[in-house]
Amino acid sequence: MTPLFSVVIPLYNKEEFIKNTINSALKQDFTNYEIVIVDDGSTDQSLSIVENINDKKIKVYSQKNSGVSTARNNGIKFAKGKYIAFLDADDYWFPNHLTELNRSITAYPKHKIFCNNYKIETKKNIYKKNNFSYLPNSKVADIYVIENYFKSSLIADIAWTSAVCIEKKLIIDENFFFDPDIISIQDIDLWTRLGIKHSFIFNKRETTIYALFIFNSLSDSKNIDNKVLLISKNENYEANTPYLKSYLDQNRFAIAIQYKILGKKIKFKKLKTQINLKNLSLKRLFILHLPQCLLKILLKLR
Repeated sequence: MTPLFSVVIPLYNKEEFIKNTINSALKQDFTNYEIVIVDDGSTDQSLSIVENINDKKIKVYSQKNSGVSTARNNGIKFAKGKYIAFLDADDYWFPNHLTELNRSITAYPKHKIFCNNYKIETKKNIYKKNNFSYLPNSKVADIYVIENYFKSSLIADIAWTSAVCIEKKLIIDENFFFDPDIISIQDIDLWTRLGIKHSFIFNKRETTIYALFIFNSLSDSKNIDNKVLLISKNENYEANTPYLKSYLDQNRFAIAIQYKILGKKIKFKKLKTQINLKNLSLKRLFILHLPQCLLKILLKLR
């Protein structure tokens, strides 16, 4: 039987997490799926741990180290399912994750992109709920048609990688693969490109955990420079895509703050001039104008 879902897991040096991640995928209430793991040249015991898990749902592929985008893209190509459900190798699904995605697909079968809500773990075992900038009226319990992705994602993104599934045919036909040239936030780049052309279905029921505290460290300058690619790739669409300018300004703000903390004054000033300050909240305006020393203190307190 052809699986409805292909769960694509890119793997690189996640020996501490991968077993728990796979177990969460294997414990799904909905059972019509396969698990496609693409090892990106791991140098720790990650691949060995995976190979010791005996389950017919799991298919393992290996590639030379080429980055997470290439691993995900190859996983999509290897997949046999109608829908691609993404799961990163250090994330965790609740047993209802695929059930809720299937409920959304059943409610809106003509749509192509589906997202579940996710819990944010700010510190170990400390969680906060998402607060989205806009959700329309719902005709199906807890399931929303998001016609404008950017209007709904000004506070928190409607889409988060391990909570998303996309019809494989859409990815292949319209070339919505992850961009290997973007080292960081490749996922946000993909949601942005999808949001310019397509609506999303959002299920408000929480089915996964985003462990924010694991990634809550400052990127190096090279990676931050790379994030600017996300903006430059899509800024030409700002004039004709409602709320895209405001959405990209939130990203400009985040990158500008990182530049200031790292002492990259020229890059900070250049990015700041590109932001329409009316698109920022009073809190973010205040943070934007803080001196570097106070920003570093706030970073440590956070």
